[in-house]
Amino acid sequence: MTTTAPTTATTTTTTTTTTTTTTATATTQTAPLTANGTPPTAPETNPPTAPSTTSTPPSDVRLPATFTVLPGGVLSPPTVTAPARIPVLLTVVSGDGRAHRAVLHSHELTVPAHGRASVLLTGLKDGRYPLDIDGAPEGALVVGGAPGP
Repeated sequence: MTTTAPTTATTTTTTTTTTTTTTATATTQTAPLTANGTPPTAPETNPPTAPSTTSTPPSDVRLPATFTVLPGGVLSPPTVTAPARIPVLLTVVSGDGRAHRAVLHSHELTVPAHGRASVLLTGLKDGRYPLDIDGAPEGALVVGGAPGP
């Protein structure tokens, strides 16, 4: 008969725990104090302002308004529209080969045969200004709208 002696096994478990600690550091900069011992202040900033709607237009801006007198005294185009507060360079062209007298809002132009005459109009208020050719209303300059014929 064989007898077996009890065996004892020993197991050793070693647990290693690693702890990591992270430390955050902050750097602060200190500005030098002013002559009176107070810290300096940031300059004041103002928000941008919208452009003024009542400003005077630039002096080099002008809108051309050219009318051509066709045979029979008919104007082409019959009407030109200009925005308010923009100077208008009014030009009348003799397209029919004859001399003409053009009048718009107290401005008189003498247009030579086969020629042209111009005047710079400033300060016109919103409205419709008739353009007379040889004494008859043939067209108009409209101030206060989108530019164009």
